[in-house]
Amino acid sequence: MPYRAAAPALQNMIAGRLDHYCLLAAAAVSFINDHSLQALAVLTAERSPLFPNLPTTQEQCIPVVDGYYWNAFFMRTALDRQAVQDRLRTAASTAVAPDRHSRHYLRTFLRSEITRWAAIMSSAGVAQQ
Repeated sequence: MPYRAAAPALQNMIAGRLDHYCLLAAAAVSFINDHSLQALAVLTAERSPLFPNLPTTQEQCIPVVDGYYWNAFFMRTALDRQAVQDRLRTAASTAVAPDRHSRHYLRTFLRSEITRWAAIMSSAGVAQQ
């Protein structure tokens, strides 16, 4: 069953109307910690710092693509770029590794992600949109 957001899926899982759902770790933390939900595995190549005792799917012999979630901020060139960057850098300083704050990093990362996922989608026969 497709969901447009995690909240309705979480509600249905906790109510017992949904058996499983693939959530972002950050969205699931409180529900896993209070035992409302049971985590089975993380879909990343390495264990999550949020759940160090939770195995990866690969550790459980389930070959899954290394899946993770990321965000980036894009803005119009007319904005005061330096002020926005300073504010974002301050806000992200504890959550994002310092080497990932630059435009160069984002540009390189985006190119690698587009290449990576285009190959995966193509091999699965998913048409470009």
